[in-house]
Parts: sequence; structure tokens; C-alpha cells
Amino acid sequence: MRAVRVLLVMVGAGLVAVGVAEALAHLTVGQLGGLGVWLAGAIVVHDALVAPATAVVSRMVERGGRALSPVSRGILRVGLVVGSVLTLVLVPGVVAQGRGTSNPTVLTHDYAATLGVVWAVVTAVTVASVLVSQGRSDVRGS
Repeated sequence: MRAVRVLLVMVGAGLVAVGVAEALAHLTVGQLGGLGVWLAGAIVVHDALVAPATAVVSRMVERGGRALSPVSRGILRVGLVVGSVLTLVLVPGVVAQGRGTSNPTVLTHDYAATLGVVWAVVTAVTVASVLVSQGRSDVRGS
């Protein structure tokens, strides 16, 4: 397991290095500043919204899901986190589309509908995974 972690850290560090090199090669100083502001904002959003919300939901799943196996509770948490992160990705498009744009080719999709489909798929996959997990734990417990 340790070797896998070392490999993943090395691959991640390599990808970060490629990203930094590409940014330095292709972005202006002003764009790099904007990227820094965006990254700082992402950290603030994560620390102020995503992490606390995940902790609260995790606690709720833990308390309310006592009838579920630990694996099923983990699947629920993962589904909620995936849906939340994808929501954070799509909400700017929904907001921008609501404000409108002078260039109709900029926002080409119905982001609100896409968000609904994303949540429907995440919910379906999560529920199916929990049902499979519960079925397996019931068989083992018998």
C-alpha cells in the first residue's frame, strides 16, 4: 500500500509540475494573478462551505443511517460529495445563463437541466450501489 501511495504522490507532483510549467509558458502576468485569485477563492469556498457541509452531512448519515452497513454509509457520503462538487462546477454556468450574455455561443447548454440530470444520475448510482452493498451485507450476515 505504501508503494501505491508513493507512486500516486509522484504522479500527482509530476502533473502539478506540468501544469505550473504550462501556466508559466502560456499565461501573462495578469492571467497568472487572476489564476492565483481564483485558486485562493477555491480554497476559501472549500474551507468555508464544502468541508463543513461534508462534515455535517457525514454526521447526519452516521446518526440517521444506523440500519445501513458502514460500506453503504460510505457510499452515501461519496454520492453526496460527488453531487456537491459537480454542483459547484455547474452553478456558475446556471448563474451566468440566468444573467444572459450578448454572445449566444458562450453558454451553449442548459446548465440548470444539466445539473438536474447530474443529480439524477448521482442519486441513481448511489441508491443502486447502496442496495447492492446492503444485499451483500445481508447475505454475509445470514
